[in-house]
Amino acid sequence: MSCSFNQEILQEYLEDTIEPLEKIILLEHLKSCKYCRRELTELKLLLWEIERVPNVELPPETAYVKNT
Repeated sequence: MSCSFNQEILQEYLEDTIEPLEKIILLEHLKSCKYCRRELTELKLLLWEIERVPNVELPPETAYVKNT
């Protein structure tokens, strides 16, 4: 089962770029939507894992791929 709630708002919430009214609506929605709570938890875990990845110096030959 899924939810028709705008999932992009979850990302905005985590990035702290969400509008104040949208934040209120989201927090109320999360109280009753198990699906969105799970999605938010998964996004949090993913961001946490990404932040733990060390910065790696890429070889010069990857510059073209990185800049396109």
